[in-house]
Amino acid sequence: MLTIDKSKKWKDKQGYCEVGQVNKSKFTFALVEADKVFPLHQEIKCRDFLNDTLAWRDEKITDESSIYGYDYKGPVDTANTTLLLTYCPLVAGNMPLFNEFEKELGITPTEVIPVEGDGSTLVTKGSPWWMKTTVHMAWYTQALRHLNYKLTKLTDKSQEHLINDVHDKYWQLPFGLKKLTKFTIVRNAPTLGHMHDHNGFHTLLALPYIREKLTYGKQMMEVAPELF
Repeated sequence: MLTIDKSKKWKDKQGYCEVGQVNKSKFTFALVEADKVFPLHQEIKCRDFLNDTLAWRDEKITDESSIYGYDYKGPVDTANTTLLLTYCPLVAGNMPLFNEFEKELGITPTEVIPVEGDGSTLVTKGSPWWMKTTVHMAWYTQALRHLNYKLTKLTDKSQEHLINDVHDKYWQLPFGLKKLTKFTIVRNAPTLGHMHDHNGFHTLLALPYIREKLTYGKQMMEVAPELF
């Protein structure tokens, strides 16, 4: 059982804002050391901000110091995709369903570590593969949010509308991502703000007028045309 230690937390950015979410789950990049978990920034509902951290880290974007008041540029755990989740009482119970999916995909299953409290706070330690690109990360965190509902099987109809909108393709996408031999994180636009809105899995699968303009979209259409 872990305890939360906020001594390494990045100072909260004044004015940080995000749109409302149906699910109450919140995410934070975190580090685990011994029996402590260190949240590295403020809790966020909008998963796109995690992608912003990856873009700052991997592309060294310097033209924008923050996006909607969020400005955590790293570091993050590079050995695992380590996240502190709050308001997530159902994730641990559903994780075995997701672990079977990960095994089929050929990556190390995500580990759940409980955190002191009422049972709704936990740490997930997943394969670093989930941080290869912003599309990987967006897919993974959406899956974690999907696990925070009552499920009988992993591919149950989701209450997350982004999954429902592309349902079968959503579950097929990671197998397409596995076909990539070269990973590219691209901003896809002159500004980080556009990347924030359009560099996840839904844009790739459901918005062809944007996908066809993106380097990453072209790569995916070449290696996994069955998705498009």
